[in-house]
Amino acid sequence: MFTGLISSIIVIFTLALSFGLNFLSIENPSYQILTRPEIIEVKGIYMTGYTAGWKQRRAELVDLVKKTELNAIVIDIKDASGRIFFDTDIPLADEIGSEQIRIPDLVDLLKELKEQGIYTIARIVVFQDPY
Repeated sequence: MFTGLISSIIVIFTLALSFGLNFLSIENPSYQILTRPEIIEVKGIYMTGYTAGWKQRRAELVDLVKKTELNAIVIDIKDASGRIFFDTDIPLADEIGSEQIRIPDLVDLLKELKEQGIYTIARIVVFQDPY
């Protein structure tokens, strides 16, 4: 038991000496230290696929976010029915009938929200899917 451990230690020590112990140096690390991004407190509201596709109601909710401490919107992209609410341009999705386009202008909506500094979160149900 100890023979294997001692052999491993000898191999590691031999490798360390052959590399000049440079990889153990703290002064000049061979890796880059990244800082964590600023923690952002997210406060948001939820939009169903129908709400996100209804421009008038959507505008009211975006206005609410801008006027309050809210800073994010969760958008239903795919719900428990298995339906996908935007045009995916995926032939299989068309073939099996899983697309039900409720948000025809999703790309424009996401662009608008980003321009206004509103975080977007996609809600995608994955475990309840009949397709």
